[in-house]
Amino acid sequence: MTTTKIVFACDESGAKGYADQAESFPGEVGVFAGILVPEECEAVARPDFQAILDKYKPQTGKLHIADLSPDQQEVLRRDVYAAIRKLNLPCFWY
Repeated sequence: MTTTKIVFACDESGAKGYADQAESFPGEVGVFAGILVPEECEAVARPDFQAILDKYKPQTGKLHIADLSPDQQEVLRRDVYAAIRKLNLPCFWY
């Protein structure tokens, strides 16, 4: 049997928040998304994604897309998508 090691990078964008919180309105949803980085691609992928993080991270605290202007948010999304495509990484959302 062959074992494939991956790095699983994921996040959620919750309209609702934690599972113990009720919806603000019926049908409110959140999105869970991730990128799967096979171990053999990590040495190339990590610097690419680190460069994207470094480009947008604030001087203090952590990067959160909601803290960026709408134009910056769009460019960040494009940068991440371009890296996913360049590296041909599997990704998903639910």
